[in-house]
Amino acid sequence: MKENASLPPSAVVRNYCNLDAEGARLGGSTASDSKQRSIWELVTWEDEPGWDSVVAITGFRLLDAREEKDSAVVRVQYDVLGDIAGSRITVADRNNPSDPILKSWQTTDFHLKRTPKGWRIASPVMKPHPVAPVIISHLEGLLASESGPGERYDDLVKTLRVLKTRSTVTMSTQTMK
Repeated sequence: MKENASLPPSAVVRNYCNLDAEGARLGGSTASDSKQRSIWELVTWEDEPGWDSVVAITGFRLLDAREEKDSAVVRVQYDVLGDIAGSRITVADRNNPSDPILKSWQTTDFHLKRTPKGWRIASPVMKPHPVAPVIISHLEGLLASESGPGERYDDLVKTLRVLKTRSTVTMSTQTMK
């Protein structure tokens, strides 16, 4: 990755979104240490909550960027599959785009500030937005560690089935640029 000090705000946000999509904010064995370190070089906060849920996405796109002397805003649109809390998925309703939580897309304004180390994202601190294949791999690891059938096991199987079905249909049309 190019040194952050010389990156414009849109490149900082693009790098952050790519790393987030690749699972860098999930922790554990899902992301490499270098990806986890890289994402911290792009933000102003030093820590974030231990997230119990994630937003499963198929991709994202940068819509626009506005830059001032010491601040910038970059708007990103995520293509959302659903919200996963623990081992359960709530699928985005593509027929009800008015649902503020689970519409099929989510638009987020990233606010950046210029620091001595270059542009950094100041807000929002939001739950991770990994792509479906990353979540599938993570959940398959959890399923393998389950001792056998039970409510959590059944939830994991159902969530994996939904993710695999929905992501196969939509991932082919989405790109992360």
